[in-house]
Amino acid sequence: MPKIKPSKSRFNKTFTACWTCRARSVRCDQATPHCEQCKRRGLVCEGYHIQLVWVDKDTGSYEPMQRRAYACELTWKGYPAWTLKEVGHLIETCDQRPESCRCRVHHHRVTSPFHSFSQTESNPEARGFSCEHLNEPESGFVASNPSDNGHDEAVLQLTYPELDIEPLEPADEQMRHLDQLEILLNQISATEHLRLPPYQPLIPTATHFENYLFHHYLLISSAMLPVDAKDSTNPWRSVYPLMAAQNTTSGRSLYHAMLAQSAHHLGKLKGEENGQQDKVKAIYCFGMALRELQQALEEPTQDYSSVLAAILTITSTEHVFRSSSQGWREHFRAATRFVMRHVARRPWKLTHEAWAVTQSFVLSHVIAHTAHKPYTLAISQGHEENDNYEDVYDVLCDTTANSSFGYTIGGTGRLIKALYHVRRLEAQMAAEAGTTTNATDAHATNLSLVEEAVTILNDLQNPPDDGLDAYLDSAGTVRMPLDRARTLASLHINLFRNAVGIYLLSTVLRFPPSTVAGYVMDVLSDAWLFVNMSPHGTTYCSLSLWPLFVAAVDAYLPEAQDIAERILELVAKTSGVKNRCDVKCLVHKVWAMRIDLAQESNCGPGDLWIDWRDVMTQMDMDILFL
Repeated sequence: MPKIKPSKSRFNKTFTACWTCRARSVRCDQATPHCEQCKRRGLVCEGYHIQLVWVDKDTGSYEPMQRRAYACELTWKGYPAWTLKEVGHLIETCDQRPESCRCRVHHHRVTSPFHSFSQTESNPEARGFSCEHLNEPESGFVASNPSDNGHDEAVLQLTYPELDIEPLEPADEQMRHLDQLEILLNQISATEHLRLPPYQPLIPTATHFENYLFHHYLLISSAMLPVDAKDSTNPWRSVYPLMAAQNTTSGRSLYHAMLAQSAHHLGKLKGEENGQQDKVKAIYCFGMALRELQQALEEPTQDYSSVLAAILTITSTEHVFRSSSQGWREHFRAATRFVMRHVARRPWKLTHEAWAVTQSFVLSHVIAHTAHKPYTLAISQGHEENDNYEDVYDVLCDTTANSSFGYTIGGTGRLIKALYHVRRLEAQMAAEAGTTTNATDAHATNLSLVEEAVTILNDLQNPPDDGLDAYLDSAGTVRMPLDRARTLASLHINLFRNAVGIYLLSTVLRFPPSTVAGYVMDVLSDAWLFVNMSPHGTTYCSLSLWPLFVAAVDAYLPEAQDIAERILELVAKTSGVKNRCDVKCLVHKVWAMRIDLAQESNCGPGDLWIDWRDVMTQMDMDILFL
């Protein structure tokens, strides 16, 4: 009589074992960083770094047979109720040209939802793209009577009539854009902290026009690094898109802010007449981003990285790409308060995504605050413009500990720290001027501040090569020869270094332009050489705005002004970013005022100090120099 094998005891899989034990189908003690089973066998423990979206990360439970479920309302959104026979017909003919069949399902205004299936390479029309999607109405916010003036605020309404957007390009050209978008998204490598489910498209509910804007963002708007970097090291092509794909309120806010930025960029490149529809779409997406951000900030639990990324992207969209001159300080105060709430946990030390977004915040914070004078209130008595400089400095020190800090703006951590200390020095000078009455104390204080200024200047004299290798490693330059990339990076770091010196001597210590004429000429010469050596040449300028402006505004010699004028004109025409035009107007205004005052004072223009921040206030402008 054959022996009856005892039945194996059943147990529920938890999906929490290490990947090595899962592959071997053995129990795992789930020890970290490496389990005991793998150690005992001498195997490499692959760890637990991937979280499965269908498994509850707290309990390890999951709903059987639902791991690959796709929401029906997303699959069939925009379709009538097809019969089972018609659905089967769509599946059977998904690899055929829609024109070859005369049934009603193939001539519906929305194409087959099965175009994501494998299709014939020789039949690109079967991919399911239709220009009719560009004319479909959407619901949400709308701008009524958008003004051509970038400084006027648009009116947002809750009703959104049909945009009636015309196709921007022929269908075959749009097909090429969608193909390139697919390639770009495939090149983006998710980090171990942020992964998408394998069955989910990046943005499942996006319309074709939104895909067009998203493609433009990934291909053009995000490619503004001084030295061209590969996609995986460019945070606006890797970290930001992946966070925007998260189905959260902060992720959706970031996604719509990116679309608004892309639409503003397109509208500026096309010009006033041809870019009106893009401006309307930008205002609509911007309203959606604000609404989602408001909801995200009201939630009890918030994702640090995506919320901060949404705030920063909304700020740059409104005050850099659209260049609305008023209101960006409120955004930065909100961003600063949000970051300060997480100082104790320091998320920027935990994940690359959090570090990349916090780097953007710190860089934007330091650069933005050079555009206004410090309050006379002593920092020790409170805080400067509610921004809590001491805590921001702690965040700056944390983020600059990474040697790659600053590469997205063409600088280094040492230079950004120096600029921060220059800004803080000016705040201390203003505070001492308002509180010190005793002459002896004032003299001692002035000596101390002068010594600090000399220390900063001496530190700036050190060669910039100390951060060059880290800069190139961070940029991961693969689009040009290494020697050329090294030269471009060295040029940009050097001009940034000299610009910090100009800002200290001219703006803070109030030396006349003749004192910094050598620095100004060095910055402008390096900038012009950088433009001519860059892969884009004179067709597009990827220079950082702040060092260019700081040098140009103090240019008074004809040869220096000629170089500055050529670069400013190139930047204003080719960048597609509205605040570049405002910067050009401000520089011209300062030049004109300096000439007029020189004639009145019977002296040379290089002997007159003018605070460009006062001129900017007189022009009713408040430029965000990003």
